[in-house]
Formats: sequence, C-alpha cells, structure tokens
Amino acid sequence: MGFFALSGLGHQTPFEVEACHISFWVLPKAWYRLFGHNFCFDVGLRFKSEEPLRRLRIVIPFDSKQKQISDLSAVVLDPDFSPLIFGKPVTVTNGYVTYDGPLDGQDRINDRVIGISPENSTPEQISTETPGFSIWTVELAEPTTSNEWTYVRFRIAANDPWRIWASKGWGLAKRGAVVDLRICDIRESLLLGHGQSESAHLVPIKQLFLFLVAPSYFVPNHFSPTLHYTRLLEPKVWARYLAGFSSHTDGAKFSIHQWRYTTGPSISVDHPYRAYMDLSREFGREVFFYYVAAIVSFPIVVHAIEALGRWVWTLFF
Repeated sequence: MGFFALSGLGHQTPFEVEACHISFWVLPKAWYRLFGHNFCFDVGLRFKSEEPLRRLRIVIPFDSKQKQISDLSAVVLDPDFSPLIFGKPVTVTNGYVTYDGPLDGQDRINDRVIGISPENSTPEQISTETPGFSIWTVELAEPTTSNEWTYVRFRIAANDPWRIWASKGWGLAKRGAVVDLRICDIRESLLLGHGQSESAHLVPIKQLFLFLVAPSYFVPNHFSPTLHYTRLLEPKVWARYLAGFSSHTDGAKFSIHQWRYTTGPSISVDHPYRAYMDLSREFGREVFFYYVAAIVSFPIVVHAIEALGRWVWTLFF
C-alpha cells in the first residue's frame, strides 16, 4: 500500500514539522455524470527551519490528476474562514494566524502563512508499471524565515486513489469502500519498489490531524484507531473552500471523520500512523441507476437468449 510522508531528501537545511493537517475529500460528481466521485488531498503543514527554506518534498499514495496542485493560503488568511480550518477562534494579522494550541498549557500559536507556487511545483511518478504513488516537490511562493514557525496549505487533485480508497464490489454488487491511510508506514511500499530513495530521509511529524470527508451515504462499519469525532459538514459554508473543484448542490450531505494524534512519539518510520475505515454504502443514485438498468435490460437479455436458442436449434436440428 502507499503512504504519505515528508521527505528531507536533497534538503541542505533541516526542518522540523510540528503539525500536519490532512483532509481527504470524496466528492460526488455533477448530477449529469450520473455517478462517480472526485478526490482531492488537502495538506497543511506547520514547520520551521534553521535557515530559509524554499521548497518541500512530499510523498503521496496516488497519481495526481493532470498535475493539479493549488494554493490554499488565501482561505487560511480569511478571518471568516480560518476558524473553520483550525476549529477554534483565529486572529489574522498581516499574514500571520494566531490561535490556541491543541494541548492544554500549550503556548498560543503564531504562524506566518506562506503560499505555494503551483506553476513551479512538480510531481514525479515513480513507476508507470505500478501507478498510484508519486512524489511532489512543492515550491513555496517565498522563502521561510529562519527559526520562524510557518504554515502552508495546498490541495492536490487525485486521479483514482485506489491505494487509499478501494470500492467493495462493482455495479449491482457495489456495497461501499475501504479507506486505508498510512503516514510514514513504508514497509509494504518498499517491497513494491516505492519510496526506497526517500525511506532514510522521512521527516518526523509531531502532531497529526487527519480528516476524511465523504458523502453521508457512506456509513462507517468499523474504524481504527478510535475517531476523535464524526459530524455533518455544512456544504454551503464550505462551497467557497472547494470552489473550482466540486460542483455539489447545497442539498448534498457530507460526513467528516477525524483522527487525531497529539501525544506520544513523533510519527516516523519507527512509529508510523495507520488509519482504517470500512464504509457501507446506503441506497443512492449510483445504486439506483444500476437497478433501473437491470430492470430495463432484463427482458431484452431474455429475448436475446431465447432468439439465440432458437437459432442454434434450427442450425443443428
């Protein structure tokens, strides 16, 4: 299976990652597409380096869709929207965000927000024979300041992320999906020849905030580890955040599930993080389409079989 990680390969300047926010979005396609989903991977990083840093290198468990990456710094610096991203009151001042840390007694967080340069950020696919694994070099819009906490947030559109979102069944037998998200878990990937050059350079992550956002007709059967929370998401409020990527209606219903890791050893090769969820799919338009297609096509198929049988009978008898 694939994994997500930050790589220090090729970096002259060491850096540390205090927090990583990952949101895996599963969004229904427009109604005229009948069924199917769009997928995107939002990544937020809080980090600092001893010297100015100009780019980041990340490992992702899917192929990017037409090399699409977009900067989300504008919504992070939006005083009306940033509280939704960080889940608490946020003060935005001159390109900095300030808010209370996730742990009791932790100092208030004051981060400089820097954008990324989508046109200068580039992916590299590891293997054309076994797709579904790639590495991005994410170029920052401006260098970081030495020893200053910095926050970046960006989105990568995923093209069939089958390593982390696997459908259970197909057609009339489709009954849900399995989600498998791994952070710094390189064991199986190395056996497939993925990430070997990065494995010795993965950067530890102290805190992880991992989100799965999916249509509410996907209902969790089992998950591991225990979720921090599950709730409904207000699609009309988040439409601006997803502008240009999703075309869902205001009546769409989404559930958001969060895993959280804030204490214990840093997430690393020695202490990887794994999140798993088994989802069942309730009756929806895709299932409805398959049932209607089956009802409509059944008499046609029966008639065709009967006609073929008569033709074979006349041919041989």
